[in-house]
Amino acid sequence: MIGRVKEYILFDHDGVLVDTEPWYYRAGQRALADMGVTLDKEQYLRDMSQGLGTWTQARAAGIDEATISRQREVRDAYYQEYLRQKPLRSTVLSTLLVSCRSTSAWPS
Repeated sequence: MIGRVKEYILFDHDGVLVDTEPWYYRAGQRALADMGVTLDKEQYLRDMSQGLGTWTQARAAGIDEATISRQREVRDAYYQEYLRQKPLRSTVLSTLLVSCRSTSAWPS
């Protein structure tokens, strides 16, 4: 007898399973540093609270939109690098395991 295949989709709002915001900030910080711009954390937090982002400080430093567009891809690669770290995967898996065992969501 062939077993049934179960498929699941996991959607996580940042901070529910793991707070990845510090890595997102660090990725932006690295991408701006590549262009010679220092990302001020306090200004970054103010910008983010107003719906702005990392690139506001780059624009203020005179960085053109084409360069910013290229650096977004660099930032995203840095961020993915942080997300692939083994401790992050272990934390997520441990959190899911504990949550699933304490509910009826645990697969049979």
